[in-house]
Amino acid sequence: MKNLYCLTYLKGLLLLLTLCLHAIHANAVETHQAVTALLTEFDRANDSRQERLAVRFFDILNDDGFFDEPYSMPKRWNADSIRAEVWYNAGLYLFDCQDYSASIAYSSKALTLLCKRKDKEKTADCLSYLSSGYFRVSDYANAIKYAKEVLEMDKPSGDKSVISCDLSNIAAIYLASKRPKEALPFALEAIRNSTAAGDSLRMAIQSGIASEIYYNLNDNAKALEYATRAYRIDMRQGRTGKAAIRLCQMASPLMAMREYAKAEGYLQQALPLLKESGNMLSYSIACNQLGTIALANNNGRLAAEYFRAALPFFAKQGDFYNESKTQEGLYRALKSTSPAEAMRHLERFTLLKDSIYRHDMQEAISEHNAKYKNEELRLKYEYEGRLRNAIVWISALILILAVGIIILLLYLNRQRKQKHDIIKAAEQMRTNFFTNITHEFRTPLTVIQSAAQEQMRLSPEDSDMHRNAEDILRHGQRLLSLINQILDIAKMTSTGVRESDWKHGDVVEFISVLCESHKAYAASRGVTLIYAPQEEQVNMDFVPDYMQKIVQNLISNAIKFSKPDSRVLVTTRTKGSSLQIYVSDEGVGMKAQQTKDIFKPFYQASNDTRNIGTGIGLSLVKLAVEKMDGGIEVHSVPD
Repeated sequence: MKNLYCLTYLKGLLLLLTLCLHAIHANAVETHQAVTALLTEFDRANDSRQERLAVRFFDILNDDGFFDEPYSMPKRWNADSIRAEVWYNAGLYLFDCQDYSASIAYSSKALTLLCKRKDKEKTADCLSYLSSGYFRVSDYANAIKYAKEVLEMDKPSGDKSVISCDLSNIAAIYLASKRPKEALPFALEAIRNSTAAGDSLRMAIQSGIASEIYYNLNDNAKALEYATRAYRIDMRQGRTGKAAIRLCQMASPLMAMREYAKAEGYLQQALPLLKESGNMLSYSIACNQLGTIALANNNGRLAAEYFRAALPFFAKQGDFYNESKTQEGLYRALKSTSPAEAMRHLERFTLLKDSIYRHDMQEAISEHNAKYKNEELRLKYEYEGRLRNAIVWISALILILAVGIIILLLYLNRQRKQKHDIIKAAEQMRTNFFTNITHEFRTPLTVIQSAAQEQMRLSPEDSDMHRNAEDILRHGQRLLSLINQILDIAKMTSTGVRESDWKHGDVVEFISVLCESHKAYAASRGVTLIYAPQEEQVNMDFVPDYMQKIVQNLISNAIKFSKPDSRVLVTTRTKGSSLQIYVSDEGVGMKAQQTKDIFKPFYQASNDTRNIGTGIGLSLVKLAVEKMDGGIEVHSVPD
């Protein structure tokens, strides 16, 4: 009876805890909504009303427990100081709420005013939050820009521990943006500063970052050296949980060097430490590593055990990246002993690869719908305001004119509603169509490609089966590329450029990275790709996604139609307030009629049957250029 009473009591406590958590979440959502509504009102208000709204804003944050101590706004502040304080704290609060785009917007507005006030401490905070916010939304160029500004502000202090932290932040951002070569000097400089400061915790963390950088640079010996150094520091300080993570880092380069026995020993040593510390993420990643080693040793049974141990955590956390590795590993481990189960894992693997793309599509559609609703409300408020003013003035005139205007307004309102209903229905049809296209085409094509890859691996290279599988793989990839381009065109056509899509940065560096990524492809076709900008740096506003589509398609098209031992030259220059990009080749050329048609969707020139494509790339380029208020021209002659 006592046990039953205890069990009932525990269930009651769990229920009470669950209700409390739901209440806390609901309160957080209500507070966030109240803050965003108040900030919108604050931005539109005049100076005197802004002062009253600022008091309400800080009262809300005090009630929410946002500040360590109750905050009271100083009296007799000027209007700019009030705005700077509200926007600064709004940026911090919204970052904590993971509303990163809004946090960036308010931190940016606060930064301008804080610089005028020469408030170094809050300016540094603003820069840090801007860097972190841009990092969270994967805008690495701006994240690096603001992280470097923080570093420049901290350098005069001479605090090596703080400076080492700034340097390692920059290195981590470069590493996340897949630029390990640029990350390396910052990581090494960070280690030198933390060593001089005697900061063992940062020394270990930064050595771990250096290990990851060298691993990405394929310098496995250096990667092992720095991971080992981090492990020894953590062990000396008694941080066994951190040391276990270092053991996993040590295993990665050893696996790359095919020293599987040594790598397995480190991972087996790490597993109990990770489990004891409760670090199930690193524990599951270590299981994936052990499964990979078992596969390399042709031990499918043991590999399946390790991958199965990792799978529940990744599936529960929704970690698509690591779960996809686990599902692929289970497929490879089970395909010879349990083909049916292996195919289930393969299907899940292909779905996971596709999930990120579908998620991005749905997110873009949701953002578009939200923006459309906000725009509709804004137009509605403007319309109602104009109507009220018109009634005030027209009421002084004769009644007949007033009645006529009311009838006209009712007619316009009806027309607007009909137009809105048509647009809404068309948008819904377009959304459903392309969602179904993504689901129905991409997933089966991915499965077909995986099967073709497996057939190529199992069949001799000179066999018809191998060649047929190679053809299936090549044409499947072309079809996937075509689907992606069609979806891009549909997305651009149905939505405008959001204000948040525009970024400010060095466009020359951005184009340089894109050119570098195409040099290997150009070389494989005997073509030399050269990028010769007239200015070394051009800071401007542009949409990175559109700019990437423009440059990549133009370069790929130029290479595809170039003759062997020829050049493709990319040049950029500024003219007034515009950027001009020239892409020229020494290829087959075009007739005058062809130059008029190449930007039409699905148009293909007939003078070079060797390079038949989809006819979508250049129409996508033209659409992207026009979305950024630009223009595009082609100049060519045959040969």
